[in-house]
Amino acid sequence: MAIADIVGRFIKKESEEENNFLSLSLTPDRVLATIWALEGEKVEVLGFSRKSFQNIDSIIHQSAIAIDAAAEKAKSDVSQVVFGLSSSWFDDGKIKKDAIKLLKKLSQELELDSQAFVPLASSIKNYLKYEEGVTPHAVLIGAFNDSSEVHLLKNNEVEKTLESRSKPTFEKISELVKQLGDEKDLPLKIIVFGIPDDSRLAEEIQKHEWSGTFIHKPKVEFLKNRDVSKSVAFAQATDFLGHELSQAPTATAPIVKLGDIAEKKLSSETGELGFIEDEDILKKNEETQPAEKETTHHETQEDLAVEVDQNVKQAEPTAVMHESPKKEKGSLIENIATLGWFSKLTNIFKGPGVAKKLGMGIAILMVLGLVGVFMAGRTLTSAEVVIKVNAQSQEESFDVNVIKGASSDFSKQQIGGQEIIGAATGSRKAVATGTKELGEPAKGEVTIFNWTTSETTFSPGTVIISKNGIKFELDGDISVASRSASTPGESNIAVIAVDFGSEGNVGAGTDFTFQEFDELLYSGTNENSFSGGDEKEVTVVSQEDLDKLEESLLETLEENAISNLKEKLAGKTFSESSIDIEVTKRVFDHEVDKEASLVNLDMGVEATAIAYSDDDLKKLLAENVKEDAPQNLEAKADDIRLLSVDAAITSRGLNLTGNFEAKFVPKFEENDLKEKIAGKSVKKTREIIKSLPEVSDVSVNFSPSFFFASTLPINKEKITFKVET
Repeated sequence: MAIADIVGRFIKKESEEENNFLSLSLTPDRVLATIWALEGEKVEVLGFSRKSFQNIDSIIHQSAIAIDAAAEKAKSDVSQVVFGLSSSWFDDGKIKKDAIKLLKKLSQELELDSQAFVPLASSIKNYLKYEEGVTPHAVLIGAFNDSSEVHLLKNNEVEKTLESRSKPTFEKISELVKQLGDEKDLPLKIIVFGIPDDSRLAEEIQKHEWSGTFIHKPKVEFLKNRDVSKSVAFAQATDFLGHELSQAPTATAPIVKLGDIAEKKLSSETGELGFIEDEDILKKNEETQPAEKETTHHETQEDLAVEVDQNVKQAEPTAVMHESPKKEKGSLIENIATLGWFSKLTNIFKGPGVAKKLGMGIAILMVLGLVGVFMAGRTLTSAEVVIKVNAQSQEESFDVNVIKGASSDFSKQQIGGQEIIGAATGSRKAVATGTKELGEPAKGEVTIFNWTTSETTFSPGTVIISKNGIKFELDGDISVASRSASTPGESNIAVIAVDFGSEGNVGAGTDFTFQEFDELLYSGTNENSFSGGDEKEVTVVSQEDLDKLEESLLETLEENAISNLKEKLAGKTFSESSIDIEVTKRVFDHEVDKEASLVNLDMGVEATAIAYSDDDLKKLLAENVKEDAPQNLEAKADDIRLLSVDAAITSRGLNLTGNFEAKFVPKFEENDLKEKIAGKSVKKTREIIKSLPEVSDVSVNFSPSFFFASTLPINKEKITFKVET
């Protein structure tokens, strides 16, 4: 196998990761969201949620909430989605154009990658086949708030579908079932979804004898919302795999790689949204596979095995004659590795006096080997001398400054520090929860009456009030002539309601008074009804939505920025309490009170800390305790143990305070000691070092190790010391 192939497979294996998918089922009154993963040929449900909706305008918002809740349970975000649609989304077996537009809008607003759609009746049929192990023969009933649908599941397909667009009752449903076919043709099993099994309608369906519709009383079962949604996941998995799921993979079943599945796309004939025009994914798969007989649990592994293409079996290799290749001379490394030199060496000992020559050769080789090993031990080997001592401990406190950008100066009790910055960016979405009333103000025309003896002019914005308290503003300047005898001056002017809403659509003949004037002086009336006023409640972004989203994302990015900071330490250390967090970017895609189903936040965070070297700190502390060391003892940096460290931020860096323990060990000059033991035996080395005060034991570790090495290297550079207490 080529090295590139090995490396490629290794990298591929390392880069494989689990992909999660979304199945979104839409019925006339609810949204069912399931996030799932495919493990082999098993669908693993990671999160499920459902939300009801009252009208088509709120379906996107409720879908966002359902997906968000399922994602929270699954601890995963998803983008690839397959829609499961009830019959209300179809017309004569074809998906409605309005439905396609809505699904496209839903996918765009929720940033979903639409793969396909599948009728719920088809997905439930295949799900039941998987669960029960046999092709289902049943009447499928879907009951919702304001509609119902019935399906005939027979011969591994949905043979017939009928629906009612009115509030479901038992009488309407039983009439639809009766229209599916003659009683002798209907299977004696009813499966109901869309309503709980303890509802009144469910009890009627269960208790009814169904005489005149079925030959005998049928068995009634109920599908929960979770199973309905899961059936769409099974349909999605079937499309990915290219074949129906099996209860247990056979010996010949291929292992499904999720990395490959994630790359798989649907047919090039898909239209916008990734949907196949007038075709669902289950039908597509069924048409590409041969007609199947009913599969039961009694089928053997052989029955379920994948058939072998006869063309492949017949492609046996053809015998080919090859010329014998010339024997090539191997390289020196190949000869050594394969012991090719050994046969040449043994040729020396062939012929008369073989035994004598062989004995001499072995003796020479042994001598040469011993000499070589001895020389290697003297010149190539390194030795670590481990000195165990009886140490004396002492605890002290310290107060040290870490100066950013400066070098260490032990006389000033300072060590050098370095500013380290870690950064993290990210984005997160949240469901908008605020509400707001929007609408249009009513408009109309009013006749203004002037009952005074002088002409009067009214400016735009002058407020008039109807008898029921609705305020309107004049939409322009108006001058009204004075009265003539008992006849008031009058003039017409357009008005607009101060507040939006249908309350401003007042009828004709409504009397108005001026907010600023007595009604005996000026008044008004309308000859025609006002119109245009309406209002509606929409979902908007609230300040609480923004605050919660920012708090959640900031917590995550702080952790990521600190992790990034730690990656840059390069052996240095820092205090968690001295980290400074700064938000460098905060951009919401929607402001407060703006209409939206989702709000997105892009944020950047920097974590800054002053890092320092623990070794520098220990060296300074070792220097500080020199004067307190007992006679012939000393504390080196390696003998300092930090017990506690507190850090406070200063204008120049950090101030470190705390306690440490110093272990005092025998004082000796390493170079002098190396001079004394270089080339000496291990026994002699132990004697020399154990003569030092407070030394309890000495051992020597050789590298590389030779089984009879007993002499230290001549080269002093190959001798090191390790002091243990």
